[in-house]
Amino acid sequence: MGRAARAAIPFDYNNGRPGLSITDLCIWPVPAGKAVAFLKPCDLSGTAGPVREAQAYVAAHYGQKLTLREVAGAVHLSKNYFSFLFRAQTGLTFTQYVNRLRVEKSKEYLRCTSLPIVEVMLRVGFEDQSYFSKVFKQNTRLSPGQYRAQRPAS
Repeated sequence: MGRAARAAIPFDYNNGRPGLSITDLCIWPVPAGKAVAFLKPCDLSGTAGPVREAQAYVAAHYGQKLTLREVAGAVHLSKNYFSFLFRAQTGLTFTQYVNRLRVEKSKEYLRCTSLPIVEVMLRVGFEDQSYFSKVFKQNTRLSPGQYRAQRPAS
């Protein structure tokens, strides 16, 4: 399709048309004021509720297997939009948030109980010991065993 033929394709500014390439959009004349609409910042006001709801859901279910799709469904959002909102409002991806919460909970177990590390890992929702150790160390700079060894003797 040549340039002249591309220019004849109408473009709907509100919905876009599948099949148009970035080149097609660059050569298409844009009416005054329409291009500015694409540059407006996203308005995220009024979206804190679903993220807070999701955080409460995660806090209540951190010991179970949690998926982005499941939590997004619990707050009635698509997984893509939920992921976008969550990152925009918390500064963390959903997985980073869940892992940090689980590490904090595991630190409580390691400080306050003598449960085996594998049991702690399972109680906070990790299913793989090497992944648990990796995430724990990323968040605390200590392995779970080293962290437990630091606690004061009772």
